[in-house]
Amino acid sequence: METQYIGWGLLAIINAALANFDGRSPLTYFFGSLFMGPLVTIALATTKYEPDKGLVFIDLIYGRNGKAAIASKPFTWWLGVAIFSLIGFFGLVYLNHLN
Repeated sequence: METQYIGWGLLAIINAALANFDGRSPLTYFFGSLFMGPLVTIALATTKYEPDKGLVFIDLIYGRNGKAAIASKPFTWWLGVAIFSLIGFFGLVYLNHLN
């Protein structure tokens, strides 16, 4: 049960950092994440803040900058998969160590 609280708090901190990178209020998104967690993460991932327009939805295919992502570099793709796999593996080992 404690790991769920730690994960929820970590998600709130990550969302606050993402909001800060995007020019939004980190404190607002931190407290919003404490109460609505993954919904705030989805809102951060699918919208961006533009000073003249306010919140604008992002085209999920072309991304924030309006250009299609380059998926032709397999080395970077495999490197990302390897890093996230290692993070997940060590996370599971740590959680099993707690029990």
